[in-house]
Amino acid sequence: MQLISRFMFLLCCLPLQLLAQEQVVPSVQSETLPATYLFKLILGLVVVLAMVFAFAWAMKKFHLAQPGGDGPIKLLSAIAVGQRERIALLEVGEEQILVSLAPGRVEKLHELKTRIDMSSVRGRESDRFRQRFNQLMKKGQSDAVA
Repeated sequence: MQLISRFMFLLCCLPLQLLAQEQVVPSVQSETLPATYLFKLILGLVVVLAMVFAFAWAMKKFHLAQPGGDGPIKLLSAIAVGQRERIALLEVGEEQILVSLAPGRVEKLHELKTRIDMSSVRGRESDRFRQRFNQLMKKGQSDAVA
């Protein structure tokens, strides 16, 4: 989320940097606009639209926009089991429910009797990542020395 806020800050500051540069106003001799000007205008529009769609895709892909994250129903974890099917662990009040999600269909698979502490699960995942990362770094250092 912090990366996105930095990116948006840079996008907001970009027009200020352009305004600070010396402006060169093209002189138009006739009433028709040159083809290069129109090409640049259309290219700029296409680039801006592409950036908007890329940002929306990234928000969806990385689940950065979670609607209702502070509500009574929370998505604790999800995993894809097919192209369009997912299994998700939901927390509804004090209960944790395992559900199957498919297009047009949601099925309750299991209601957990004992709660899963997600902070300990996420901690173990980061420990595994840290160990693997350190292994790769040590391997890279030994390759550089040899």
